[in-house]
Amino acid sequence: MMKKNRMLNKKILVVDDEPEVQNMVSRYLARHGYQTCTASNGEEALSQVRATSPDLVLLDLQMPRMDGLGVCQKLREDPSTTQTPILIMTTRVATEDKVAGLGSGADDYLTKPFDLAELGARIESLLRRNQNTISANPLTHLPGSPSIVLALAVMALLAGNMRVGVSHS
Repeated sequence: MMKKNRMLNKKILVVDDEPEVQNMVSRYLARHGYQTCTASNGEEALSQVRATSPDLVLLDLQMPRMDGLGVCQKLREDPSTTQTPILIMTTRVATEDKVAGLGSGADDYLTKPFDLAELGARIESLLRRNQNTISANPLTHLPGSPSIVLALAVMALLAGNMRVGVSHS
């Protein structure tokens, strides 16, 4: 189960040509504190990415105008979206389809039908990993400034609570 406030204000683009899937996934994500936007085809997906800068893209493979593999490749070629996590969600279950999806730049692959709780766990994992990557020092790959500042703030808060005699029992 996703933690409601952990990824607060993260924006997820749901790309699927089936309105039922779009609605079901969008409602689930909204209940868990995510903002959502949708697209019904590949061209619309690329337009939505430019307009909304989502934190993660959920991408169907079989769509009109441009398939999911094409969208994924274009997102990976664009420097502004090269680090955006992409999770493919599709009915294609063959190993060669999975290999093609991951080979086109997707970070994860989930076959339909899927359990919403599993989708949520995969989304949270991708967002967490992406945040850790973004906050890492590019030279050392150790926690960078945002991670260090957060850790220092937590330590200061804890030290402050201990100094003023806050009971921890």
